[in-house]
Amino acid sequence: MKLSIQQKMYMYILLPLVGILVVIGFVSYASTKATTSTLIHNASLGKVQNYAYMIDIVFESYKTRAQQLSRDSRVSSAVWEWAKEAFQEVKAYDTNLDSFMLIYPDGKTFTEEGQQAQVNDRDYYQDIFNLNKQTSISSAIISKTSGNPVVVVAAAIKNRSQTSPQAAVGLVLNVNSLSRYFSNGTATNKEIPVLVDNKGLVVYHPDSEIRMKLNLFQSDAAGYKGLQNLAERMSTEEQGMGVFYMPDGTKMDVHFHSLGSIPGWKLLIAVPEAELLRPAQQLVLTLILAFIGLAVILAILIFFVSRIISKPVRETRNAIADLA
Repeated sequence: MKLSIQQKMYMYILLPLVGILVVIGFVSYASTKATTSTLIHNASLGKVQNYAYMIDIVFESYKTRAQQLSRDSRVSSAVWEWAKEAFQEVKAYDTNLDSFMLIYPDGKTFTEEGQQAQVNDRDYYQDIFNLNKQTSISSAIISKTSGNPVVVVAAAIKNRSQTSPQAAVGLVLNVNSLSRYFSNGTATNKEIPVLVDNKGLVVYHPDSEIRMKLNLFQSDAAGYKGLQNLAERMSTEEQGMGVFYMPDGTKMDVHFHSLGSIPGWKLLIAVPEAELLRPAQQLVLTLILAFIGLAVILAILIFFVSRIISKPVRETRNAIADLA
C-alpha cells in the first residue's frame, strides 16, 4: 500500500515526536517525584523536630513550675488547705491545667476537686517516693473528673534537712489544651499530628475516636497495616520516617521525633502519600496538556504543509496524464 505524502509526514514526524514527548513526560514525572519527595520529607522531618522541641519546652516549663510550687511555703507545709490556696492562684491564669494534687508518702492524695485517692501504683509516685527523683511526668490517663486525657507533672517537696520527700505536688495537664502547640497549621496541609506515650498509647489525635484508645503496639488488629512494625522501630530510634496503611487503604507517610522531656514519648506527623505526590502529578498534568496542544498544532501544520507540497505534484501528474 502506497502512502501519501501527508500519511508519511504523520508517520515519520508526528508519531516519533509523540513518542519523544511521552518519554519526556515519564522522565519528568519520575524526576519531579523524587525531588519533591526528598524536599517534602526533609521539610517534614524539620517540622516534626521543631514541634517536638516546642512540646519539650512546655513540659520542661511545667516541671520548673511544679518545683517552684513545691518551695511555696503554703505548699511545702504539706497542709492541704494551705496548699490548695496556692494551687488555685496558679490555675486562675493557666488554661492548660486540669487540676492539682498534693501527694503524701503513703500514697494518699488530695485533689483540687476535694476528692481523695490512693496513687501508690502510679508511675509518678514511684519516681518521687521510691526512686527519689526530684521531678516526674506520668503516662497519659483519662481524668476521672474532667474526662480529658491528662498527664501529671510531679515534683518532690523536701525541706533542706530531708533526704526523702515529705510530700509531692502534682500539676495535672490537659493534653488536649497542650495540642495547640504542635497542631496549629497542620489541618490545611492534611497533616495529622499524633502524640504517643512510652507505652504506645495515642495521647493526642485530632480524631476523638482514636485519642486515648488506639495503642500503636496493637494497631495491626485495629486494621492499621504496618503501623505496629513502625511503632516497634520508633521505640528504638530517636527520629525517622515510615509508612503504614489506614483501615480504608490510604497509604500514609509518617515522620517522627522523640521528646527529650519525657523518655519514650514520640511526636508523629502523618500525611497521605497522595499529598506528597500531588506536586509531581500536577506538573505531569500540565506537561500532558502542553504536549497534547503541541501535537494538535503539529498535526494541523502537517495537514496544510502536506497539501501545499502534494498540490504541485498532483498537478504535474495530471498534466502528464493529459499529454499521454
